[in-house]
Amino acid sequence: MKHKRIEIGTGDEAVKITLKNMLRLARRDAKNQNIIDIARRLERKSKNENELVNNIFNFVKENIKYRYDNVAATDILGLEKDLADRTELLIAPIHLIATEKKGDCDDMSMLFATICLVANIPVNFKAIAWRIEAFTHVYCEVGMVKTFQKPYWIPSDCVLGIFGKEQKGIKRKIIERV
Repeated sequence: MKHKRIEIGTGDEAVKITLKNMLRLARRDAKNQNIIDIARRLERKSKNENELVNNIFNFVKENIKYRYDNVAATDILGLEKDLADRTELLIAPIHLIATEKKGDCDDMSMLFATICLVANIPVNFKAIAWRIEAFTHVYCEVGMVKTFQKPYWIPSDCVLGIFGKEQKGIKRKIIERV
């Protein structure tokens, strides 16, 4: 797997840079034939928009295992523990399904968003902070358009397996439209 290492710093600006890179990878991989095939297969077995979103959610949840970035940075990039502990690793959706099948919240969110893009379902990335000082998690929100005439944003967290309920205790958030 090709990889590119960039220094993004820390704090809110680093989170915004990470989200921009997630957007870029999700949009790029929405043109990949393997992702398109997955989306079409899930569309065929879905009777309506709600079932399609649930099928995409379940596909990601059932096919991708959670792996912390520091473990992945050691396994994939061969980084020493100290550097691995400070690394934010983004595994592109095409690589996540083709080879890795393991990723953290940003990787799983990118795959979910990419399949939603192919299926013409509006989707957002939502980075959240449970503590004021640090963003620690990201998940998606899907816009249920056909059901509600305009996007009605539904939280979809493949990592925690929570669909349709907002996370409790969120102190801050950044939302990016995919």
